[in-house]
Amino acid sequence: MPRRRPAAVLIACLPVTACNFDAYGLAATTDVELTASSSSSTGVAPEPGSTGPGSSTGLSEPGTSEGGESSSSSSSGEMACTEDCPPTPVWTVTTPGDAHALVLDEAGDAVIAGERIQTNAPASTDVWVAKFSGKAGQLAWETRHNGHQKGRDFARDVALTADGTVVVAGGSEEVEGRRTDVWVGWLAGDTGELLASSNLMTTDWNGAGVKLDEWAETLAIDDDSGLVVAGTRCAVPCDVPDAWIGRFTAAGAPVWAEPMLACASGSFRGLVLDRESLLPFGTDGYDGSQVPWRSLIRRLDAEGAGTWSALPDPPQAEIGFVVLAGALAPDGGLWVVGSEIVAGTDGGFIRLYRPDDADTPIVELRGGALAGELSAITLTGDGAPIIAGATGRYPGRSLWLGQFTTELAPLWRIDEPSVEVNEARGIARDAEGGLMVLGVQLPPDNGPATTWLRRYSPAGAA
Repeated sequence: MPRRRPAAVLIACLPVTACNFDAYGLAATTDVELTASSSSSTGVAPEPGSTGPGSSTGLSEPGTSEGGESSSSSSSGEMACTEDCPPTPVWTVTTPGDAHALVLDEAGDAVIAGERIQTNAPASTDVWVAKFSGKAGQLAWETRHNGHQKGRDFARDVALTADGTVVVAGGSEEVEGRRTDVWVGWLAGDTGELLASSNLMTTDWNGAGVKLDEWAETLAIDDDSGLVVAGTRCAVPCDVPDAWIGRFTAAGAPVWAEPMLACASGSFRGLVLDRESLLPFGTDGYDGSQVPWRSLIRRLDAEGAGTWSALPDPPQAEIGFVVLAGALAPDGGLWVVGSEIVAGTDGGFIRLYRPDDADTPIVELRGGALAGELSAITLTGDGAPIIAGATGRYPGRSLWLGQFTTELAPLWRIDEPSVEVNEARGIARDAEGGLMVLGVQLPPDNGPATTWLRRYSPAGAA
């Protein structure tokens, strides 16, 4: 059995009958399609409350927009947005595959990671990584990894070292007689060649013959190109999983005496680093458990000792909370976004915490105030949040994104058509102030997913 921390550091678990993970997702195997994007962000302010697919809302709260001002009128004669304007789509790439993570390199090129279905084995997937030009969206390279057991292999996060090496983390079926194991790959940034891979010695930690499902959900690179990796693991059959985090050298050797440090039940879905600490986040719930799930946010020092924890959400009947993404503000504040699990409604939240100062958010929007779930966040140079998520129910579910002030007054919102993209998976801001947004189109028949990648120029840019 996996080693566990003393019971005092684990959150009490909810009674369940089973725990069934859905770790993989869907993918496919055809070619990239690159299109010049027609704008679903017109810059024209619609009637109040208009947030349907294809609309963009320049909401009337005052603030500062980084992209400058657009022209004063549109070709249709309507008054155009002149302040706090939404960005403009430049190009869109669609390609078969189920991408889960996005990072930009110094040139503004986009590296995405996820999985694709194997051509001759539709029940199996390969780790899939691809790089696209930030200027025009052309495919620079793509690569796949098929584990030795040729089962379900997948990526959940991607990051870049200081020298441009691409690091990918997820899970793979590599060892005979074992199940899903942690998998990390190092790839050449210019070609996508696999330079090295590792399970971070998880087989050695767990002992011979132990059957576990364990994988990485997130990773970050420290100043020495070392890795901080976090995710979830559970014995088979699974009862209650551990949310774990570990710290490793640039070559993948463990730094801590207990490399897979279990901090709570549930799963870590993301993490950020500041100068002195590690900030993982996720949920203490898990597939198969009863709600309420609660948000899980920790702060650990360089040795893995806990120094701060956000107060979990108070139990609310039939509502669960999952923190999915976060970002550090210039003043050290921690922004987090996520989803509320509420039957029949769309729910999400955005919160700003002050670690070591307060265990509750100092500002927050959630539920109906957002009209959608959130799964990705980036910040402007001034620390204002730009977010992306999903709204609506299938088959009308669609991706949306928007910007707020640091006090969470809304500035603009874009809702992309549901026929193009259903879910947001990542968002990043480039050196020019443009946005790269990663999403997926999930067909209603549970068929292969299509990855959607769009670049937006700053408002007012030529």
